[in-house]
Amino acid sequence: MERQLTFKCPACDRKLAPVPGMDVAVQVVKRKCRCGKRWQLKINPVKLTKVNGFADVAEFTEVG
Repeated sequence: MERQLTFKCPACDRKLAPVPGMDVAVQVVKRKCRCGKRWQLKINPVKLTKVNGFADVAEFTEVG
């Protein structure tokens, strides 16, 4: 089962389009919110423990 990551727009708190989760690679994706802002997300999977799995941390940068 593939993980789907969801993040919220920092400007208006609406959900952005989901991103497929990865366990080892850093992802850089762009998403546009309905409020008109465009975001570049740099998603880093951070391994917590063998039991808990991964936590995904995203850095938001406004584009455009």
